[in-house]
Amino acid sequence: MERIQKEKLRSASGNRSKSGLGSEANASAYDDKSQVGSTKEYIPLTPEQWKDKLKEFREHSVVKFPRIWQSLMYLLKFKERPKICDRDTNKLSWKKTKALLKDDELFAKMSEYWPFGPKDESYKEYERLLFVKGNLEGITEEAVDEYSVALGKLLRWVHLAIDTRTEDLRMRRSQKASDR
Repeated sequence: MERIQKEKLRSASGNRSKSGLGSEANASAYDDKSQVGSTKEYIPLTPEQWKDKLKEFREHSVVKFPRIWQSLMYLLKFKERPKICDRDTNKLSWKKTKALLKDDELFAKMSEYWPFGPKDESYKEYERLLFVKGNLEGITEEAVDEYSVALGKLLRWVHLAIDTRTEDLRMRRSQKASDR
């Protein structure tokens, strides 16, 4: 009985479709209407279905596509560059990074990520959207999916977060310009 209650809590009261966005581009989990441009019905994509597969990466001594992990850390402002990269470089140290996968802190930060509205925090150059987006250039979803479906889901989550945040910035800038 307790296991079922915990599962319902994790999966949005038993309805797994509410725990993530629809599978189609710009699709809503509720009414098949686009969520682009609307902050009202935003549902953060929770990585509960692929979290365990991603946590298995800590068993690997070498990984392909380390920039996906690096971009995720930068986007979420999870750890600063010296904590995840080799000294005085932008090269991800997998040894440092995989130690961060032992608990659910990273996945909780993903669930709490809110791409809308102005951000008051200061961002380092490597935490800015353009840097993170450029960090992922040249990585195709097909190549990542051939390596690991879970890592492909993570890449899609990062792309979705960047695109949603970028669109929100554009909308707020155009609103500000039209108000003048």
